Amino acid sequence: MAEPRYKGRTVRGWIDAVRAGKVSSPEAIGALRDGRVGPKAKSAVPFLIQALDDHTEGIPFNVRYVAAFVLERIGASAAEAVPALKKRVLEDADSICIISAAEALLRIGPKKSGVTFWKGILTHEDMSVARTAADALRRIGPAAEDAVDALFGALSSHVIHGLPQVYTFAAAALLKVAPSDPRLVGELKRGIGISNYGFQKTAIEGLVEIGSDEAYDVLRHLFDHMHAASPLTPPLERLITKVLSRVPGLKIQPRTTAPCPHCGAVLRSPRAKQCFECGADWHASSGASDRS
Repeated sequence: MAEPRYKGRTVRGWIDAVRAGKVSSPEAIGALRDGRVGPKAKSAVPFLIQALDDHTEGIPFNVRYVAAFVLERIGASAAEAVPALKKRVLEDADSICIISAAEALLRIGPKKSGVTFWKGILTHEDMSVARTAADALRRIGPAAEDAVDALFGALSSHVIHGLPQVYTFAAAALLKVAPSDPRLVGELKRGIGISNYGFQKTAIEGLVEIGSDEAYDVLRHLFDHMHAASPLTPPLERLITKVLSRVPGLKIQPRTTAPCPHCGAVLRSPRAKQCFECGADWHASSGASDRS
């Protein structure tokens, strides 16, 4: 049986044209999409698996990107391509190929069977890989319950290492997979304390989405949970205004805590003379004034 054609070319023909530089990858994907490429292209799967490992000089990701796109459209009939797609997620140097391969894995499914793979790479050293894994688990949803502890581990890890992009995806995944987990509010509160708008935005919006009394209490004392040195920037001001309009009756209280004069961290009490964050101690310099 002849291979189906899509806008005048077979799947093999479009990929060969991309490899030869005759058409761009967006042009090929547009034609294949418009031609409704799908399960009928199953006979091309062995060729597509080979194309996933293409490293033709001068077009660093185009062929692999198109191959992953077609496999995603073929769906479950392309199950034999799963190992090659996982390899692309883990080893590809181009984020667009990583994302495209992930899309194919999710489409080929079944989704729940991929949870072990995705949770195992949540703390991958490549940010694109870790972010893709978290987003995949978000899309799987409650069926990814086995990955909850790993997602919390990723959330904590990326707070420590300062990667707001990954933190955002891990938090979004937890809001879909385990929105009622009692640990989530505390982790989001910790995100508010990071002097980075990406962390703060994710944490604040996550607390609004949870919508529990505990989450709203954190929002009421938002300024106490923020790092004392963290500026109230215009984007953060706009976000707070948006939150107040979404949650009628919510009133954010003024700061009641004091900052460390050396590092800006929140002190344990307004009268504290020592900072447990940076180790500064000013008991001696303030003793006389305290006794007066």
